[in-house]
Amino acid sequence: MKVFRAVKGKKTKYALSKQKAKANEFWQNEFIKSARAIRSMGEAKRRKEKGLTPKNPKKSKITSKSPGFLSKYPRLPLYFGVLFAIYLIFDWIKLNSAG
Repeated sequence: MKVFRAVKGKKTKYALSKQKAKANEFWQNEFIKSARAIRSMGEAKRRKEKGLTPKNPKKSKITSKSPGFLSKYPRLPLYFGVLFAIYLIFDWIKLNSAG
């Protein structure tokens, strides 16, 4: 059997193991208490007891005050479509005349 001497500033192995056992027991007790508390009380009481802020309700999507780009210029997709069709026609003519 080894005898450990207490050194100034250091704890013995026995003291450390005893401290770990106390910490482990503390956390087990805290877990049991919190598990019982969760089952016996509602969300709001539990949050208040833990010192947390109340839960905020989900906010709906933020709508901007300015209208969207397409609602501001409703004919813009039509103009892009016409320009793309003109580009395709000229490209097709260029392809057929190269041969």
